[in-house]
Amino acid sequence: MNRFSTTPVPGWLLALSLLLLVALVAFCYGFTPMGDENDLWWHLKAGKIIADNGGFPPQRDVFAYTSADVEWRNHEWLAEWAMYGVYSLFEDRQLGGFRAVILAKALVLAAAFLLVCHLSARRAGDAAVAAVVSLIAVGLSRFTVPPRPPVITYAFTALWLVLLYGAYGRYRQIGQRWARMAALPALMVLWANLHGGFAVGLVLVFLFAAGCAIDGLLQWLAEGRQGRLWDYDAIDMARGFGLCGAACLVATLFNPYGFKIYGMFSRVMGDANLLGAISELQPPPLGVNRELELMILAFIVVGSLACRRLPTAADYLILLFFLHQALFHARHLPLFAVTAAPILAWQARGVYDTLPASWRRLWRPAMAVLAVTMAIGMVALPRAGWYWPPLGRNQSALEKNVALLQGRAYYPEGFPEEVCDYLLAHDLPGRLFNEVNFAGYLIWRLSPEKYQVFTDNRFDIFGSQFWEQAEQIQNGATSQAGDPVWRELLDKWDVNLVIIDKFKPLNGLLQQSGQWKLAFVDSRGYFRLWVRNAPRETGKHG
Repeated sequence: MNRFSTTPVPGWLLALSLLLLVALVAFCYGFTPMGDENDLWWHLKAGKIIADNGGFPPQRDVFAYTSADVEWRNHEWLAEWAMYGVYSLFEDRQLGGFRAVILAKALVLAAAFLLVCHLSARRAGDAAVAAVVSLIAVGLSRFTVPPRPPVITYAFTALWLVLLYGAYGRYRQIGQRWARMAALPALMVLWANLHGGFAVGLVLVFLFAAGCAIDGLLQWLAEGRQGRLWDYDAIDMARGFGLCGAACLVATLFNPYGFKIYGMFSRVMGDANLLGAISELQPPPLGVNRELELMILAFIVVGSLACRRLPTAADYLILLFFLHQALFHARHLPLFAVTAAPILAWQARGVYDTLPASWRRLWRPAMAVLAVTMAIGMVALPRAGWYWPPLGRNQSALEKNVALLQGRAYYPEGFPEEVCDYLLAHDLPGRLFNEVNFAGYLIWRLSPEKYQVFTDNRFDIFGSQFWEQAEQIQNGATSQAGDPVWRELLDKWDVNLVIIDKFKPLNGLLQQSGQWKLAFVDSRGYFRLWVRNAPRETGKHG
C-alpha cells in the first residue's frame, strides 16, 4: 500500500498548471544578473583550465601563488567543465556566455522545485497545497542560489527524495522498489563529481534506513514483542536502505581523488575562523528571513491542526537534521526548503481531512488562488517577496529578469574591471596582493596567464591559512611589539602590486610608507592599484 498517495491528484490540468507555476517562479529567481557574487568567475576559469587540459583537472592549485604547492582536490570539476562548456558554446552568440550560464542555472533551479512540488503533490494528494508549500520553499531559497555548483545539489536532493519516498511507498512492489534503489548509486557517481553536496545524498539514505529501523522497533514493542524483530517489514526496509547507502558510499569513491575527497569537509567545517567569517556559514538572521519563520510556523500550526503523526520516523529525522543545518548555516536554507516541503504538504493533507464536507469544497480553489497570488507577488514585488520589505536594490525579480534579457549579465561596479584593464595594458612586474572578496574576478581576468592572485575563497582546498594573512595585510596588522606584520607579509611574498578597495586601512599605510605609489584609481574611486617604487624580484626575498 502506498502510504504517500492517499488519493490521486485531482484535475490534471490544474495540477500541471500549478507545477509549472512553481517552476516558473523558481526560474525567475534564478534568471537574474549576478550581483557581487565572486564564485562564478573562478568556476568558469577552472572549467577552462580543465577543458584546455583535455578534461583532466589540475592536481595542484594554479590560480594563487601562495597555495601553488597545495593539492587541489576539486570536488566540483565536472560541474565547472560543464559550466565552461555552456559559456564557450554561447560566448560568440547573441545570448552570450555569461547569460547562457545563468540561464542554465535557472533551468536547474526550476527543475529542482518542479520535483519538490511533484513530490509534495503526491504526498498531499493535492497540487494546490503542494504549490503553496513549494512557493514558500522557493522563497526561502532565493538568496542562496547564485550561479554555482550547489544549485546542482538542490536538484539532486529533490530527485533523491522522489526516489527514496518512491522506494518506501512501493515496498511490496519489489521490482519498482529495487529499480529506484539501484538508480541511487549510479546517480551518486555523477553527483560526487559535480559537487561536494553529494554528502546530502548519503545522509538521506541513511536517515531512511534509521527511520525504518525505528518504525520496526516501535511496531515490535507495540505488539508486545511478538515474533522476531528481524521479520518485520520495516526492518527489512531498513536493511534495504542500509545496503543502498553502502553502495552509494562506494560510488562516491569514483572520482579523480578517491577517498581524499572527504578531506574538504574538515577543512571548512572544522575551521573555527572560517565559520566565524564566512557569512553563509553563519546562522541566518531570523528577523530578516521571513520565509524560514513562515515555514517553521506552518509546521507548528499545520501539525497541531492535523493531529496525526508522520508516516515514518524518517520524516522526523530528515526534518530535524536539515532544520538544525538551516538554523546554524544560512547556506543550507535551500536544503531545508527542499526536504521539508513534502513533509509539510503531507501534514497539510491532515488538515483537509479534518474539515467539514462543506469546507472541503472550498479548500482546493482557495489554495489555488493563494498559490497564484503568492506567485504574482513573489515575482512582481520588490526584492522578489510578497511579504518582504524593500532592502538594498529595490528591484523585483521581474525587473531583474528584464535587465538580464536586455544584456546585463552582471553589475560591473561590483568588480575591479577597470583595474584589470589597466594591468593588461601595462607590463607591470611582480606579484599582486588582492582582497578575497573579488579574487574570483581577478582569476577570470588575470590568473594564471598574467598574474596569479594572492589567495581567494576556495577554502575547501587550503582552509583559512592564507585568508588570515590577507586579513592581516589589508587591515594593517601589527605585532604585540608594534612591528608592521602587514609589511613583513608583503615582503615575504615579494608583492609589488596591491589591488584594494578605498576603505581598507592598508591604503593609508602604503601612502605613509613612502615605498608605494598610487598608480590607478577606477572611475568610481572605489578600486585602487598601488605599485611598489622599487620592485622586488620574485623568489629573491623573504
